[in-house]
Amino acid sequence: MAGVPHVSPSSDECGSGVAAPVSASAGVPAPGEDVLVFRAGAESFAIAASAVEAIVELPSLQPLPGMPARMLGIAKLRGRLVPVYSPASVLNVSLVDPGAALIARVRARRGGSAVAVGAADDPAADPAGDLGRRVAVAIAGATGVVTYDPMAWSGVGGAAPRSGLVRGVATIERSLTTLLDAGVFLSECTTSGNPEPA
Repeated sequence: MAGVPHVSPSSDECGSGVAAPVSASAGVPAPGEDVLVFRAGAESFAIAASAVEAIVELPSLQPLPGMPARMLGIAKLRGRLVPVYSPASVLNVSLVDPGAALIARVRARRGGSAVAVGAADDPAADPAGDLGRRVAVAIAGATGVVTYDPMAWSGVGGAAPRSGLVRGVATIERSLTTLLDAGVFLSECTTSGNPEPA
């Protein structure tokens, strides 16, 4: 990730619980893979860096009539119109003035959920659109990249969960950081059957 500093959690600052390795296909990085640390509201979160195509400055947004409640609008990102979603209700944070967007690719699953399918910086590398549609999630900003060590992440009061949105917590740069399952996070942010109230 260009422009994002690489930071390492110190062992004395990390949680003491033991997390079992979870496959990257589930949206959680494998041991030794990078995770992107970002801020949403006043909170710090991390997701598998392999699920993120880029972090960009958030341009102006154009709202659409009847858009889902979690959708902020569309923006021109990397030369294409991309839907931009808010993570506020998913992460239970207040995202008043997002300054950046996390760009990812998602593919719809049966039942309407979405799954992170990885990054593709070069559109020519995906001429058939097999990597899914490009979406963006508004964030306050990226703070760094750390190497995922399952031993450094714990659950709240015990072992790290093996399923669901939250996969663990650790202290990184003196900030409690929540590890998110990238697939669940993107699915929750981008799926909402309720249109915005008029």
